[in-house]
Amino acid sequence: MNFYIGNSVKIIKRNYNAYNVSFDAELCEHIYQKSKNISFSMQKLFDIDPYNDVVIPKNDLPEIIDICDYILSSDMIKDYEYEEPEEGMEEVRSLKRIAEEALANDCGLVSIGD
Repeated sequence: MNFYIGNSVKIIKRNYNAYNVSFDAELCEHIYQKSKNISFSMQKLFDIDPYNDVVIPKNDLPEIIDICDYILSSDMIKDYEYEEPEEGMEEVRSLKRIAEEALANDCGLVSIGD
């Protein structure tokens, strides 16, 4: 899935070459499996359907940022096998950055599914 700054799928699809951040569905699945053993809620991340287009309202972004911070400060990705663990960490850092940028611009995010 790819994340874009914006509030509408229609607008993003018209400007498909805009800056975006890629986040692998496999990474999300890995994080989901690891999250079963922790008490920190990551539901906002898992509510994003990786195969459909989804608008993430700006009110949800602080929680997405907190989830990214939790993942980055934990060892959840150390055994990520689909890519190198550092590549997974970079995807999480990039998601955090684009969410922060969207908040600074008073926007949400749009996820375009695979």
